Amino acid sequence: MRGAAAGKHVLAEKPFTLTKAEAEKAVAACTKAEIVVAVGHDNRFYPAIVELKRLVDAGTLGSILHAEANLSREGSIKLAGKTAASAPSTGWRLDGREAPGGVIAHLGIHRLDSFVQLFGKIDRVFAQASHVTPNAPFADSVNVLVRFRSGMTGYLGSSLATTLNSRFQVFGSHGWLELRGPCDMQEYLRTSLRSVSIRLNDGQTDTREFDAVDSVKLNFEAFADAIEGKVPYPVPVDEMIHVVAVVEAVARSLETGQPAFV
Repeated sequence: MRGAAAGKHVLAEKPFTLTKAEAEKAVAACTKAEIVVAVGHDNRFYPAIVELKRLVDAGTLGSILHAEANLSREGSIKLAGKTAASAPSTGWRLDGREAPGGVIAHLGIHRLDSFVQLFGKIDRVFAQASHVTPNAPFADSVNVLVRFRSGMTGYLGSSLATTLNSRFQVFGSHGWLELRGPCDMQEYLRTSLRSVSIRLNDGQTDTREFDAVDSVKLNFEAFADAIEGKVPYPVPVDEMIHVVAVVEAVARSLETGQPAFV
């Protein structure tokens, strides 16, 4: 909001805001100030995600029926016993008010953003959590059942209490496609999704591996290009708002134990 008031273009880290109402207010302020607003959903620039979107949009998989994703890595044991005050560099991650949905705000939000980018708006979610790390400040493993407005379904799992896992699978009426990430942490830090495998109903199969790119840099460059008026920023503001609304709904579902509408 202060950036908009000062007439400065804004790139916010994810989550964009903590509530849908805040996101709508921020976007309205930036729109009124005629400035570019961007968000750190850099996974959109992964070559594997770009290829997945191309195949989905081309109808290669037919009608999309269901999507499943997981993004997990070791982490909560490092946070056990810490508080926002004792770990200022990661304090927001330790505060449920700053990280709604716990691990979903840390990791799972990347896959939720891909869900919205690829398959459209989400209607409702049902989230469950488990907690195995002693004294960790949040539920370290969360799974979410998703119903899209289109009628398709989805599943997201995310954990900070298990070893590295990164995958994304899409099922359609003509076949399925799976993206997988590296098992090595150093490779994962370069890109969390690397290979694309596809199998169609007629028996055709194909597997491709993509080189890692600096997705954060590509996001910054897209932000700069939008500021210069070359092209629109590739993450629409309505999708920024919607991803926040989905995370907010996940947090409500975890709190109530019931499905939550977005």
